[in-house]
Amino acid sequence: MVDSVTKPTPMHNVPEISAVGWILAISIALLFLPLWPFVALLWLVAKATGATDENELAYTPGEYSESEE
Repeated sequence: MVDSVTKPTPMHNVPEISAVGWILAISIALLFLPLWPFVALLWLVAKATGATDENELAYTPGEYSESEE
């Protein structure tokens, strides 16, 4: 009886695929370059006002239940 399943090949990196990934990542970063100052400004405002405080963002079970009307 002949085995019809091929044996697995060892893992290897394909440089062409890595190059395509880097080109895509750099292209997207350059495309969004004009938005970076606004993102940085929003991040700084959030840090200054404490909007990123973990205690505010933490979910407490039952905190927003509808039975507390």
